[in-house]
Amino acid sequence: MKRILIASTLGVPTTVNNPKRIIPAAVTRKLRLAGGPPMEQAVPEDYYLASMTIRAMEQRDGRTLEFILKTYLPVALVPTTSPRKFCLVEQVGMTSETLRFIDRFDLDTANRLIDEVATSDDLVRCIDSIRAQLGCILDSVDVPIVGLLNGLLAPGVSKFIDRPSRETAEDYSATLPSIVSSEDLEGGMKVIRDSIDVFNDIIGGLSNISKRIHVLVERTVSELEGEAGPTLSRLDRRIESLEKQIEQLESRRLIARAVVSSDEKKRKHELMKTLEARRAALKRDLEKRSRISEDLDRAARVLLTGSENLRSDIDQAEKILQRFERDVDSLSVSAAVESGDVSLLIPFIVVGFSRKGVFEMEVYPPSHLVSSNVKVGRRRNFVDNLTSASHSIDALSSLLKDQINSDVTMRKKIRDLSARNNLLSLKSSRKIILEGARFLVGDGVLKQEVLDELENLIAGIPESKIRKRLRHRTLAAGDKESVCRVRFHVHDESGKPVEGAELELGALVLESDSRGMVEVSLPKSNYEGVARARGFFDKDFEFTIDSTDAIMIPLTLRSLSHEDRIAAKLDELVERARRHDLIRERLRKAFEEQGQTLLSIPAYRSALSELLTELGSEPESWIAQAKKQQGMVKSFLKRDDRRYGLRRDILHLAEESKQTGGITRLSEVLVRLDDLGWETDNDEVESILHEMAREGLIQGIKRIEGVPLLVEFVPVALTDDPQLVLALAARQEGMVTIEDVVVELEWTEERVRNALDMLVETGVAKEQKSYSKSTRYWFPGLRGRDK
Repeated sequence: MKRILIASTLGVPTTVNNPKRIIPAAVTRKLRLAGGPPMEQAVPEDYYLASMTIRAMEQRDGRTLEFILKTYLPVALVPTTSPRKFCLVEQVGMTSETLRFIDRFDLDTANRLIDEVATSDDLVRCIDSIRAQLGCILDSVDVPIVGLLNGLLAPGVSKFIDRPSRETAEDYSATLPSIVSSEDLEGGMKVIRDSIDVFNDIIGGLSNISKRIHVLVERTVSELEGEAGPTLSRLDRRIESLEKQIEQLESRRLIARAVVSSDEKKRKHELMKTLEARRAALKRDLEKRSRISEDLDRAARVLLTGSENLRSDIDQAEKILQRFERDVDSLSVSAAVESGDVSLLIPFIVVGFSRKGVFEMEVYPPSHLVSSNVKVGRRRNFVDNLTSASHSIDALSSLLKDQINSDVTMRKKIRDLSARNNLLSLKSSRKIILEGARFLVGDGVLKQEVLDELENLIAGIPESKIRKRLRHRTLAAGDKESVCRVRFHVHDESGKPVEGAELELGALVLESDSRGMVEVSLPKSNYEGVARARGFFDKDFEFTIDSTDAIMIPLTLRSLSHEDRIAAKLDELVERARRHDLIRERLRKAFEEQGQTLLSIPAYRSALSELLTELGSEPESWIAQAKKQQGMVKSFLKRDDRRYGLRRDILHLAEESKQTGGITRLSEVLVRLDDLGWETDNDEVESILHEMAREGLIQGIKRIEGVPLLVEFVPVALTDDPQLVLALAARQEGMVTIEDVVVELEWTEERVRNALDMLVETGVAKEQKSYSKSTRYWFPGLRGRDK
């Protein structure tokens, strides 16, 4: 029988400090090299996430796509009966298998008891004690092990150990939550650990105990017989002698009966007395011999019976251990992994759909990419070339789906995860999905209109970030020897610190303090990052850490020109309005399908909260009131097509106002709207402009004394002097010269130049220099299109 090899500790990922993690690729493809065996190659993450997202869109079937999660199912590898053989225990608690629980048997104690045997009574007590200890094996029962994968699922799952893998899980991914307590999971692991420990300790040792006891019993019985032998021999000789004497005395007594005399009568009496004495002695010796023989037989019988019973118990215990070994072998798989704390993370995609407030979830297993020449066509919008990795994984995926949809606790935990890890809302994953979708279009397996639909779907979901804000990270003592302390100093071109600048290093997002400083400890490697701050151009940077010496990295950000700031502000304004419209439209359609239950669905509630916040409302109080007041949500989401169209075209005019410094005459807005086919008036347009200003989409209508009403799309931030010059320009058809301003406002030339320079810098005015005439200053926002 094999001896089980096992490490001193068997880890479960939920309780081990630093387990080794194997994270296999979610999708692979077969790669054949010339003259070599086939290999597996990981498929890029963007291709995988895009394919899964499009698959989810294709399977909506009238349902609303709420969220997509990339999750990992943790599976612990437990060393078992042979080197590099493991039982697999998934940490969610979907599966369960039974295994014999064998309690502790102390083989050393049993051998010590045998060594201490000095008498037959000691030997009897030793046998009884060993048989009592064997009860922990003989009375053992099969117990359920939560999470243990059976012999059908385990081989398919174990193949992921040899797949191409990555070092860390993605920041946007999540570990599937457990539906049972960590104590239950650890309890099952303890059953395996303890039972294997017992197996290791006693296998082979029980047979040796049986042999030792058998030899000891035979020797003890022989010794007992040897000790009783001389006594029995003496008794036998005495009994034989007494029997002869009694026989002789009986003969003499018969002869004496025939003689009648006084002397003979006396001899008869003495003879009778002697005969009785001999008979009494014989009786005593016979009883003593019988007693000694019975004691000897009884002792031998007790020892021999105990030995046989012990042998029978050991045989039964060994059969139980052999069955345990077979069970473990049937549940275990081979893996080229050293024993220790090892966990395998199996990737699954969890997709959430809703229909009238009822959630339905689908689970997509890890896949293989199958090459084909099939392309999209008239009736096919998407060619899904990803197939399941194996039947075992299909079965595990089906179990996971059933568990999520049937278990209330599990479903709630998944919904909680969707609020934080929805791939459709996280900035990093959205980018990956869209890039992958563009690759699918380029490969001819996805139509452009589906990509457009995907972009609209994502745009209608509030964007979020996975943020890790660090000012300073404290390291464990063991880490300090392998990392470098890096300090970034973010400043502008004049050397002034930039507060609140974001530094992105991969998934790590850092923020500068009031001194423009960011501190972080990083391991040796090559790094690429980008620094961002409002009012500055983005700055890409890269650096290499090849030692543990502390370093300082200065980052100089270049300021945006005022025109660039206005343009960026207007782009942000237009994009924000577009996002509002998409969110409102998505919520409106969802409300038509889901009704008032919309407020209880996390994804919709999150979108509604974002929209309410940006429109200046307090989301929680608004939603609480909407739950009580019927029609409030419908009224809020109801779209006035005319008003919606006017708002949209006003935003187009805002985008065009980049050339006029972000301001335009109200009369010009009216004219442009009429050109676009709207028959409107001042009151309607002013009402819409005021509404957009309240929502923070534009700055609003600006009133300057003596100047026609201006629409200020972004803040111009003018002082009194520029405003007076602007008023003069408005009266002069949007053009002035330095001389005009000096004469009209009675200022010095220097004061006039300062005001005009400020207007030029802000983009409100354009300078036209001339050698033959005075320099002219044009105000595009104050001139009609015919000027």
